[in-house]
Amino acid sequence: MFTIWNDGGAYVSPERTVIQAEAPNTLARLDERLPGQIGQNNYLKCDISDEVLALLRSAYEESANRKTA
Repeated sequence: MFTIWNDGGAYVSPERTVIQAEAPNTLARLDERLPGQIGQNNYLKCDISDEVLALLRSAYEESANRKTA
C-alpha cells in the first residue's frame, strides 16, 4: 500500500489502487485529511506527522480485518 524510503529525508509513496482495493474506508479518511495527495506512484508532500502515520496504520489494519472477516 505504501513505500517508505529515505533520500535525504523521509518520503512515503502511496499506491492508490491498492489502498482502494484493500482499505476503502481509510482511503476516504486519507482523502479528507490529505486532499489530492493519495495518488499512484507519487509521494506525500505533507509533513509525516503522528496523525498521518496513524492513518497509514489504519489502512493496514482495515486490510487485515477484511481478510479475516
